Amino acid sequence: MIVWVASFPRSGNTFFRVLLHHLYGLDNYSIYPTQRAAELGLVEPLSHKEMPGSIEEMKAMPQTFFVKTHELPPDDEPAIYMVRDGRDALVSYTHYFLKFDAHANDHRLGDGLRSRIRRALGKTETPFTMNLRRMITQAPYGGWSGNVLAWTRDRDPVKTSVLTFDQLVNDPLRAMADTLAGLPVEVGRPDGAVPTFEELNARIPQFFRKGKVGGWRDEMPDDIHDLFWQHHAEAMEHMGYTRETA
Repeated sequence: MIVWVASFPRSGNTFFRVLLHHLYGLDNYSIYPTQRAAELGLVEPLSHKEMPGSIEEMKAMPQTFFVKTHELPPDDEPAIYMVRDGRDALVSYTHYFLKFDAHANDHRLGDGLRSRIRRALGKTETPFTMNLRRMITQAPYGGWSGNVLAWTRDRDPVKTSVLTFDQLVNDPLRAMADTLAGLPVEVGRPDGAVPTFEELNARIPQFFRKGKVGGWRDEMPDDIHDLFWQHHAEAMEHMGYTRETA
């Protein structure tokens, strides 16, 4: 059977799967190619494995496969959904995009279009703030709000165990136990050490950047914060976040 480990990007999915392996000895799978995981040195910490078949074939197998996805829900299989304050998730995702994916995507804009965008905004934008605006208004995977609401509101709650980034980083042992207890699978008792975020940052700094709750306050200007709330108020309120949330 399949258990989806789902999230919008940069919401704790990888940290959760590292803990899944270190605490419970479980392998991890992903619907995405393994090349990026290998490039970042994530294969060993995750115990990342190639999928043994198609998703439909894995659903029919007797063992349980924990499979990463950032996509919208494809079915009603059991799922763990990781959710992070949208401001932190989008700030982190913008940094990730600029570090790993911007060259492959932004070359199509050209300097002329970038300059016109800056003039239209009436200010000189940095690459970070310009791309953060774009992530807020047109991110992939359904956008932050679309992804969160599809997994936490529009899906059978019995089939979805929701875990916040705050819970995971503040008390990983309890967060993992409570989340897995909400699933129709047996995983045994935890038997291993919890790698701290600081240890993971020291080992793979290019991926584990800060892991900070409320870090958006240092990087999201007021006008972009207003833009964020124009687009994501419904999902933020659904998850219990407010404009003042740290």
